Amino acid sequence: MRASWVAPRIVDGQEHVIGAEDGPGARTLAATAVAGLLSGGANLLYLAATRYGQLAIVGVLSSLYPAGTVLIARLRLSEHWSRTRVCGMVTAVLAVIFVVIG
Repeated sequence: MRASWVAPRIVDGQEHVIGAEDGPGARTLAATAVAGLLSGGANLLYLAATRYGQLAIVGVLSSLYPAGTVLIARLRLSEHWSRTRVCGMVTAVLAVIFVVIG
């Protein structure tokens, strides 16, 4: 027996069930698989860095992961950056540089 993709959907206050025919497409499944593999790989690299690297540097660099999301939003979605956001990003990068050089 084959398992199907089923999820509830509310339309006009009534709950309906979306069956396999309305499931995610091949592109969505492929993108999800790639994202999962990249996330798992990132976690493995983080574990290796905390074990074999300098924890102070690894901790500071890993705290910058939201900056990657902001950068991708700017490049991919053309999101507007306010002056405050630009100052925050520059300050964070400078802080990393100062931690690394000691």
